[in-house]
Amino acid sequence: MYQDRLVTDAGRAQPLQSSATNEKDPRARSLLASAAAALGWGGDMIVDIDLFGLRPAFICAVDVAAHRHRDAMGAAVPMLDVDVLAMWEWPQSAGVSPPSPVALVGVVVPTDGPPWRRALREARDWSGFCASAILIPSAVREDESLRLECSYEGISLISASERDGVDVLQQGAIGRADAARRTTLDRWIEEKIYAELLSAGYLNQAGPAAVRQERGRAANG
Repeated sequence: MYQDRLVTDAGRAQPLQSSATNEKDPRARSLLASAAAALGWGGDMIVDIDLFGLRPAFICAVDVAAHRHRDAMGAAVPMLDVDVLAMWEWPQSAGVSPPSPVALVGVVVPTDGPPWRRALREARDWSGFCASAILIPSAVREDESLRLECSYEGISLISASERDGVDVLQQGAIGRADAARRTTLDRWIEEKIYAELLSAGYLNQAGPAAVRQERGRAANG
């Protein structure tokens, strides 16, 4: 289940298990990472996670220190009980409840469009939690209706092609929609992603360090 999952630096596709990486769409995954980098979103890109029946590319800030703190507390397991999470989110619980090792930075929703309205709805749904963007093929870049819809919703719009790479057509809102506020559902989503990272072995003591070393070798090589 986790063998074809990628966890990457935004802008650099880096498979955790390169020998088992799904090779069906490596270019598509690389374009997603490049799109996040073009928007200035720092963090790790996590793909192939299904939340609410949706599968965008999640850009997350992963806090390894928070994971280690939870491990020391005996709480290095995801918590998906919404009643418990509601208590963890109380202001009075700050510094007492286990911290979240994951923070959503943004989501990138790819589409082969047209039609693109399904991607627009998905990006709009996620904008209540973080910044959101739609990645479209360059053939759709002149669609004025799509540009207007994204501008109205505060959604970033990026075009991509095999030849030209990615191009930011318009920058959307930074962070979640203005009217949206953090709720228990935010923490539930973070815990779900935390569960995926744990299952993928990314938060093992040697995991992040090994990935950082690999990135360093790639940068120096």
